[in-house]
Amino acid sequence: MPNRVQQTLSALQNDPDLAMVSLCYSTIDETGNEIAGGDLISCEVTLAGFLNDTMPHASGATRGFRREVFDRFGNLNDTCPTEDTPLLLRALLIGRVQVTDGVGIKYRRHAASLSAPPPCPR
Repeated sequence: MPNRVQQTLSALQNDPDLAMVSLCYSTIDETGNEIAGGDLISCEVTLAGFLNDTMPHASGATRGFRREVFDRFGNLNDTCPTEDTPLLLRALLIGRVQVTDGVGIKYRRHAASLSAPPPCPR
């Protein structure tokens, strides 16, 4: 989205204790039609919520990190299959993690998606 970078920078600049910010997303189908809006709920992700698997979803595709998250821990192991979980945990270990209420991306989901589970039944 056109304001994604500004939203991320604003959140990090306004809160020096914030190690990571995640924006909401709008879900679209294979042709770009919106099939679900972003939850648009601002909330904090905690280490306890991460460990208990009760945290709100912090989309890996919309995250922005302080450089310290990378500088303090170094590179991920070459065999690490994905960076989403390790980087979230690293951010939680050094500061606060916030999901903001702005839409940062349009997330494409369809039958041939590799990483998207089917939508929840309504």
